[in-house]
Amino acid sequence: MARSRRDFLKITASTASCFVMSVPLASCAASNPALANIGDEHYVHDGFVQVTSQSEIHFILPRDEMGQGVHHGLATLIAEELDIKVDKIKVYFAPVHKTYNNLSYGAQGTWGSSSIRDHYLPLRQAAADTRATLLKAAAQQLAIAPQQLTCRDGFIWHGTKAYPLGDFVATAAKIESVKGAPLVTDSQFKYIGKDSQRNDALAKVTGTARFSIDAKLTKAKRAVVIHAPVINGKVKDFDATRAKQQAGIVDIFAISSGIAVVAEHLWQAKKAAALVVTNWQTSELAAFNSAELPDILASKIATESGIKAHKSGRGRKALATASKRHSATYYAPYLAHATMEPMNCSAEVTASGCQVWVGSQSPEFARNGVAQLLDIDRERVQFHNHFIGGGFGRRVGIDFILEAVEIAKQVEGPVQLVWSREDDIRNDYYRPPSMVKFEAGVDENGQLSCYSVKRSGPNIFPYQLKEAVPAMLPELFPSGVSSWLAGVGGKVVNDWYAESSSVEGLFEDYQVAHKEVRQITYDPGVRNGYWRAVGHSHSGFFKESFIDEIAQLTERDPFDFRLAHLAEERLQNTLKLATQKAGWGQKLPAGHVHGVAVHKSLKTYVAQVVELSVEQGQIRIHKVTCAVDCGIVVNPNIVKAQMEGGILFGITAALYGSIDIVEGRVSQSNFHDYQMLRINQSPDIDVHLVESKVAPTGVGEPGLPPIAAAIGNAVFAATGQRLRQLPFNLSA
Repeated sequence: MARSRRDFLKITASTASCFVMSVPLASCAASNPALANIGDEHYVHDGFVQVTSQSEIHFILPRDEMGQGVHHGLATLIAEELDIKVDKIKVYFAPVHKTYNNLSYGAQGTWGSSSIRDHYLPLRQAAADTRATLLKAAAQQLAIAPQQLTCRDGFIWHGTKAYPLGDFVATAAKIESVKGAPLVTDSQFKYIGKDSQRNDALAKVTGTARFSIDAKLTKAKRAVVIHAPVINGKVKDFDATRAKQQAGIVDIFAISSGIAVVAEHLWQAKKAAALVVTNWQTSELAAFNSAELPDILASKIATESGIKAHKSGRGRKALATASKRHSATYYAPYLAHATMEPMNCSAEVTASGCQVWVGSQSPEFARNGVAQLLDIDRERVQFHNHFIGGGFGRRVGIDFILEAVEIAKQVEGPVQLVWSREDDIRNDYYRPPSMVKFEAGVDENGQLSCYSVKRSGPNIFPYQLKEAVPAMLPELFPSGVSSWLAGVGGKVVNDWYAESSSVEGLFEDYQVAHKEVRQITYDPGVRNGYWRAVGHSHSGFFKESFIDEIAQLTERDPFDFRLAHLAEERLQNTLKLATQKAGWGQKLPAGHVHGVAVHKSLKTYVAQVVELSVEQGQIRIHKVTCAVDCGIVVNPNIVKAQMEGGILFGITAALYGSIDIVEGRVSQSNFHDYQMLRINQSPDIDVHLVESKVAPTGVGEPGLPPIAAAIGNAVFAATGQRLRQLPFNLSA
């Protein structure tokens, strides 16, 4: 049975809102920092919407903004129900509080392309109730029937006379609030579904947006950490005599993950770090070479049955009666996140508690981890979240935050820790390597009748449990107990369950009478983590490449074969739209070919057609046509931008992405050897949105999974060579 990260995180899925208003805020304000110091001058609803006596509208953003557009997208939901332009709303990052929990996962964090999906109705309802309560207050204050009043553009209107919202805040804060007010109907939308400029765009292009690396704290020291060259290595001893003689050095000392060098300025710390002579205690990974993984995983698949993740019909036994059979094996390597903003965090530890300035996808995990590290109550840890310069799952991890706090514990005043690009790439939570072997059978009519998959590789969840367990358990659990539980939980996942993120996307999209999916865990001990689209990031490549092989086996057009087997009408419609817009089957320029792939991930449907040529052994991608069905579209521009970003991210991984480990050391260090797609290599991207009236779903990740397969399938059409290993290498 497959178990997901969501199953575990739901153990504390207490997501009840904190509905408060006006003076009787004491009990809630005491626990929710966003509501502190609020009196009659603010009307507050559920901790999300605040209207001040100056008629300002404040929105407390429950998710983290890392480029995906929730800063604007979620504010649009508030704007729609209050009938006010998005740029008139002031957006503030939420503090750590259960009010802002991720409804899909039961903890506060930004994961799984869930922000719009989770908040589409709750935030609209909060804003609608705010509107209705202000109208009720205005009616009472003006002695006018509520039906004669409207709310728009930041005013309460009575005919042609406009009253600022702030005029009614004090009254609204005292009366009983309206709950369950009618929402704006789809036909009345003014902002949802319309293009509008992002409310954070100007600040980002002018350099005024505050990322955590921009934190300017009075008299803050700067720190770097020297990490072991071999993964999981530890400090044995070190000599910092010369380093301490350098200008500006405050202190140099060992911490749990390496050696901290603290200075007045960052460059001073970096220069001194180069002078520290270190003797490292090596780890069990000193003999590990990632180049051996394909052979190891292939052997596991050949000799072990694994754990059942899914079975329908007769499973793989149905292969025996198939008219034709085909098998193929695919492999994807370790990948780093390589975010543009390297890991960084500022922290200050005092007798009264700890303050942290950071951009984190997991602020609750981080807050609770810091409290455990310092052995203080969680309420004594205050988080100041910032814009994030790229997350992609990397900032789910809290390692660099704990480093900063561990350093700050030994230094007077605030300290800012900044990792170098080399630190970042060599100390990541890597996307785990994965190998799958497919076996399929078709009947005498050329229909796919049996579909069997074995996947081998590490799981992610055991590594995340180490940070999630302390965050999810009540404070009364000692750190030793939570660490033990994390270890036991990880072993249970590896030994007894097929983790869903390891096999997700491998089997769900196609109608096949007999399916079987099995997971074989092999973990060399390299730290793994969530990477954009998680398991779908490689399963989309595996599954859609193999489906193309089956289409070839049956001598059918790849589009026709898919259309005949896709399990959901929304997948079919998305595929039809992408191929229609791309001109599938029509004549292309000389040497150009098409490849297609379709994939559902995180409840969003995406189809992509790649147009490319192969010139002198090099893949040249000319155009990508993409169709996406994400339900109701809140902002078309943001959806298109996220599809474009996912496609480019996926092309990078398909053509270049690989983290190579030699004798326990990561070979790559920066963008010169962990290559990104260059702007002159980027294809034209044409994104089309499927019109829909169903609830919206996320778009931050689903644009990525199909692209590698679409490229590989096009390369096969051009050369006859089937590429089954990432990154692509035509010379192989």
